[in-house]
Amino acid sequence: MSNQRGARQGAETLTNHRLIIEGDPVSGYVYKSVDRLTGQVVSAYPREAVIRLQSEPSYAQGSVIDTQA
Repeated sequence: MSNQRGARQGAETLTNHRLIIEGDPVSGYVYKSVDRLTGQVVSAYPREAVIRLQSEPSYAQGSVIDTQA
């Protein structure tokens, strides 16, 4: 019974969220999960730190991780 109750509460939490897709000149699109009741951003992809990194003048794709030995 407690598993069913937990699943129900999880589903209710998910229904309180809405997906917002915003255009971003640096990363293309930003996907945000927003709490319907409070308006608080619960999660976002790509993360804000990644967007800031991409907007730096010295950023180049592949420059974050060196994959060559």
